[in-house]
Amino acid sequence: MASAGKDISQELHALSEKERKLKSRTAALDYEKTEAQRMLAQVEEQRRSKVNSALDSLKKRYFSRLLGNRGVKILAPRVSGVEDSTLGKVTTIPKIVQKNLNEIELVPILKNYSYVRILYDTMANEYFYEVIEPKLLEEEDELLEVLKEILVESLELMEDATPASKEQYLRRIVEGLLRELGVELHPVSKERIMYYVIRDFLRFGPIDVTMIDTQVEDISCDGMNVPFYIYHRKYGSIQSNLRFETAPELDGFVIWLAQRCGKHISVALPMLDATIPDGSRLQATLGMHVTKRGSSFTIR
Repeated sequence: MASAGKDISQELHALSEKERKLKSRTAALDYEKTEAQRMLAQVEEQRRSKVNSALDSLKKRYFSRLLGNRGVKILAPRVSGVEDSTLGKVTTIPKIVQKNLNEIELVPILKNYSYVRILYDTMANEYFYEVIEPKLLEEEDELLEVLKEILVESLELMEDATPASKEQYLRRIVEGLLRELGVELHPVSKERIMYYVIRDFLRFGPIDVTMIDTQVEDISCDGMNVPFYIYHRKYGSIQSNLRFETAPELDGFVIWLAQRCGKHISVALPMLDATIPDGSRLQATLGMHVTKRGSSFTIR
């Protein structure tokens, strides 16, 4: 009997101890939940504060014409260019200034937004691949940079969403930011800015045109301040007007490409062979330890 009573007592004690631990754990979880909510609210407040600070900075630095809550209008320049019947002039096709350059063909890539012009240099006896994208006014360029800074800090895209859904979502976010800025954009200005936001956040950034162009088989960047070479189905290997002018810009783009492939590249592991989501093959190097001209990449 004494042994049985002792066993029951031990079981009751064990259950009481288990109950105590569970209550303690529940209390800890409640505290962690409350603390997590507090931290989340703090992060959200910091984000709002940072965004508001960026907005105020933009107004003070770039839009001195703002008076109180009065918005600023950015109007499209009166220049000749390719027209969208619903918007007006979106992309200006630059005139050919050099007499030794002849236009062979002008190819729309994203209609009304981006183009490829093939030129022939009569002095060098070679073709040239010119990427043409919307040219931004100074105010548009400054506004774009601030918008991109804010979006980098706050934008969250649904990975499983369709490209069209992502673009629609991104447009709504940018339009909301513009309302907060009190900036009223001419429809053409808005489209030019949106082109670069979508290009840099949803597509392939500065190489997007070459990635879309079905005539391009190979894209090569051999270092900082070196023109990209394009292997074109019709014209072979030709120089382009694309280049990265600074090492940080090129390094950052190579790292970004690696991330797009779900891979990692670093100074410790400076060489990469990977597959881009669209199926293209990427070979890249990072820094000046592998090549004297700095980071490089080839997409084919």
